[in-house]
Amino acid sequence: MRLLEDNLGKKSMVEPATLTDFIRYIESNFPVDRYLLIFWDHGGGSVTGYGYDEHFKGDHMTLDGIERALFNAGTQLDFIGFDACLMATLETDFVVEPYADYLIASEELEPGIGWYYTGWPNELSQNSSVETIELGKKLIDDYVLEVKRQTPNDWNIENLAITNLNYLMSYKIIDIYGNSYWTPAITNYRKEDLMIQDIRPRIFNNKFTNKKAEPKDLFLSYKEETVLVKEEKDKLWYPSFADFQDTHPALKNEAQFLFNIDEINYFLVKQQDLDTVKGWTYVTTGRFRTELKYWRSFAGTVGWQLNRWYQNHNFCSRCGHQMKSSENERMLYCEGCGFQTYPVISPCVIVAVHEGDRLLLTKYAGRSYKNFALIAGFVEIGESLEETVQREVMEEVGLKVKNIQFYKSQPWPFTDTILAGFFAELDGDDKIIIDEDELSMGVWMDRDKVPPDESRISLTGEMMEAFRTKRMP
Repeated sequence: MRLLEDNLGKKSMVEPATLTDFIRYIESNFPVDRYLLIFWDHGGGSVTGYGYDEHFKGDHMTLDGIERALFNAGTQLDFIGFDACLMATLETDFVVEPYADYLIASEELEPGIGWYYTGWPNELSQNSSVETIELGKKLIDDYVLEVKRQTPNDWNIENLAITNLNYLMSYKIIDIYGNSYWTPAITNYRKEDLMIQDIRPRIFNNKFTNKKAEPKDLFLSYKEETVLVKEEKDKLWYPSFADFQDTHPALKNEAQFLFNIDEINYFLVKQQDLDTVKGWTYVTTGRFRTELKYWRSFAGTVGWQLNRWYQNHNFCSRCGHQMKSSENERMLYCEGCGFQTYPVISPCVIVAVHEGDRLLLTKYAGRSYKNFALIAGFVEIGESLEETVQREVMEEVGLKVKNIQFYKSQPWPFTDTILAGFFAELDGDDKIIIDEDELSMGVWMDRDKVPPDESRISLTGEMMEAFRTKRMP
């Protein structure tokens, strides 16, 4: 331990700006591979938040203030701990989730002695690569043993837990009156009715506004099939303009507003050499399919879709003049001939053909994706979605279907499509005749042999899982 600064003046310990400055100071002056952040003081949970500064009228830092401080600091943390009472709530989980992998906190009152800061820090100093989950367990074990030793009659001692924030999501519940709604939940698996666009309780807002970028706003930079993220992070950690203020101060001036998720604005930038800045790199957009935090993946894929649209419409397809962006809506227009164009979205059907307890599964021909899939195809001019279902099934596997039932839809930014899922019953002969230009395989598979959906991001996977688990016929 040493004195960091001679005199910083009188600062409130529950002011978000103080926390932001502290985190930035530590990261700038003590660069390391991993950071832990611990809040030590009183805790009031979701109602009053953290802390009590008697020098500043007993103020506290609300959960909103904590999130604002963490967002502005921009540091990814191994864990955030609250050595304070009552802070292990779902509201706290959702606030800190974007900035840390784990939360350590108690949902009850803590004894006055607090945590034990000897055992687990010694273990970390001896093995700096110790897994965060193991370090958290050591912290909790030390806490329990020390409180038992010093305050053996305290009945709340074991109410301290470590939560893996990578498995934070939502699920639908139905109350006793039959009303259904979404509520936050912690689980160790992805619910079968969630796909890449299901980012609740976060809110995706695609309303276009002609706003200018600010330092705190995030931006997306693409180079072919790669996206700019922070180096050596397991998560898709997108940059803010503040991160590039010193090296690219004019970057935000030409940025194009895309959308926002909650209060976070996302912009698109055209510059593609930003990986020359230390700490940032371009990674494959394939990461969008494996990111545990759906809202990060969805932001990246929708931004990628819009990036393709802007790049593909630099010039007017009618007269060749430079296209310009409208200030009133998400539209490009030509000053030469007046031509206008909007983001291209192509409708596509996904079809689960079934017969009793059998499901028709296929594999694509000549594609990198080698797992089982369902019948899929684009809607042609002049046909309905149901007619597309019948045509695609006949073209790809030579079968007729009946009792076509709509399941649900999904935006699929990877290919600029809107997917419409249908279940359809086999009508007649079950002999499969595949179109070898489209498919390498087509098989009937018993329900209990259908492979479980591991990725949990696509409508195809969800429909296969719905059939496998008997949620659909």
